[in-house]
Amino acid sequence: MQTFTPTFKSHVISDVGQKRKANEDAYLIDKSIGLYVVCDGMGGHAAGEVASDIATKTVHQEIKAALSTTQLALHTEDGRQKMRKLIEECILEASQAIYQHAQENPQKRGMGTTITLCLIQETKAFVGHVGDSRCYLVRSGKTYQITEDHTLLSELIKVGNLSDEDIKDFAYPNALSRALGVQPSVKVDVLEIDLLPDDTFMLCSDGLHGYLDKSNINLAAVLTDTPLETATQKMIDFANRQGGSDNITCMILGVRQAQETERTQRIRSSLTALQGLQLFQGLDYKEYVRLFSICHVKDVPANQWIIEEGQPGNSLHVVIEGQLYVSREGVRIANLQPGQHFGEMSLIDHAPRSASVASETDCSLLSIERDAFEELIKQEPQLGTKLMGNLLKALSQIVRSLSGRLIQQVHTPAPPSIGGDIAQQYGDTIEINSFTMLHNKKQSS
Repeated sequence: MQTFTPTFKSHVISDVGQKRKANEDAYLIDKSIGLYVVCDGMGGHAAGEVASDIATKTVHQEIKAALSTTQLALHTEDGRQKMRKLIEECILEASQAIYQHAQENPQKRGMGTTITLCLIQETKAFVGHVGDSRCYLVRSGKTYQITEDHTLLSELIKVGNLSDEDIKDFAYPNALSRALGVQPSVKVDVLEIDLLPDDTFMLCSDGLHGYLDKSNINLAAVLTDTPLETATQKMIDFANRQGGSDNITCMILGVRQAQETERTQRIRSSLTALQGLQLFQGLDYKEYVRLFSICHVKDVPANQWIIEEGQPGNSLHVVIEGQLYVSREGVRIANLQPGQHFGEMSLIDHAPRSASVASETDCSLLSIERDAFEELIKQEPQLGTKLMGNLLKALSQIVRSLSGRLIQQVHTPAPPSIGGDIAQQYGDTIEINSFTMLHNKKQSS
């Protein structure tokens, strides 16, 4: 079987810009361990330069030491979770080192730095991030910002406290809500990404992306249609032409000499399936990638039970390939095709399943287990709110479709026990109705 073995090329330029006298940005590339780092320091008396230098050196030292003594099985969720934790701990070590240095040098107190790093391991990219430097991903001709700016403005926008006019006139657009070294500890974002052929990443300081937000530049074309060295210089020149009001650092790294394999094609189709589900509408690409990190692809042969009536379930399943059918008490009630999902009730309860699902042909399923889903909601509250909101909308549609029928039954003369029967039917048929709604929707479309 053909394997996907990504080879990376990279290039970086850091420029003082047009307004500053010194460059407080710092960067690091260590291809031997797959580490790429960009930092943007802040603070008077050259403290920003010190902070960014401490951050790059500390993170490099800590990650290199950890990788030399630790072998993580990245094909397992436990191994990937440990890698994410390792990156978080190494960044926290850097924050502590900066804070300690500032305490020992009073003239540098309050100094800090942003950090955005990309650690390439096997077929994965792990992105660690604090502050407002950024990591962009160019994939299939589209550009995605996969880090979130940790600024006061971004936080206020996220909670919906600002109008478009307020955002335009905001007095402190660059005020950071998170940075390394200002306090002994800080919350670190870590994102895991499955690499695909021709993926290109750009890590940069706000001296560049501050202008990108206001321009119509085709970033995907610049980063992928020209040699990396040329693309990097174009980005620096662009920022300087726009005013160069801050230091500018641009680092570009891209997958080269890699071909599509069955695995990478499956990753693409799985991400497409997630994006097409009503259950996951309203997510940005970073959130789809985060959701995908807790998914598992399962190959199921024909004529095998996926869910059995009366048995507890613990997974939501999305059909990627193949045909399945749903049955209740031995009676076939619906068919399931690629792009459809089942078992969503398993994400919120432990009740026995009220219907069975079996494969009619060889199938591929994308599965999300309840424990992983609950952990994701805990770690990513904003994403969790979107997911639970979508899940509630889906279930409310099912409830509304049942309510008319149930009310009609209530007003129909019946034995005294009918109320209890309706309550039981109401609970049992929610999941069955979700199958039939999916089936009917597919048939009508």
